Amino acid sequence: MLSRLRTNNQTGLGATLTIDLTGWMLADKQKNKMALSGKIAAGGTLAIVVQKPMELSNQGGIISLLDERGIKIHGVAYTKAQAKNPGLTIPF
Repeated sequence: MLSRLRTNNQTGLGATLTIDLTGWMLADKQKNKMALSGKIAAGGTLAIVVQKPMELSNQGGIISLLDERGIKIHGVAYTKAQAKNPGLTIPF
């Protein structure tokens, strides 16, 4: 099952700013949410280990990034084939 995500701050306006993730969340397909913390440096990446209550299905699924207001900022879908690789990192 997928257990890590990598977010990047390498394109668009965010590429020149450090992004504070305080109050941001990840959500799974069932809308279970996991709070985020820390910062992504300008041009940097951050690996995130998924923890309960968020769960990622080994059948494929959707992951959403929500800002501090709960608005979806970005999302990614992953396939059943990708989920068969334990520890696989999904960048978005």
